[in-house]
Amino acid sequence: MGALVSAELVGGILFTPTTGDNADMTYSGNITIQRTGEQVASGSLQVVFPSLGAFGKTIGVSAAIAADAAASGIVTADEDVLANISTAEDGALVFTWLGNCAP
Repeated sequence: MGALVSAELVGGILFTPTTGDNADMTYSGNITIQRTGEQVASGSLQVVFPSLGAFGKTIGVSAAIAADAAASGIVTADEDVLANISTAEDGALVFTWLGNCAP
């Protein structure tokens, strides 16, 4: 029998560099994990950073994680997709930046 575990995420970090502007990394969202016995079957993460975006847009991260730890998702600025999230063969997260965010 599986169990669904979820939690609300609320917090923030304020970066105060010695030069330049402060960076407010306040965030909120939720995480959900589906368990089967002692094994994690899947998970999802939804987080927004309302103070981080430029031009009044809210930055968001939405990701899903499968039982084999493969991740997929997107980084957004309101409705605009800034990056795709995937998993490399070595298990590292890969952010493929799009449009003006591309290197």
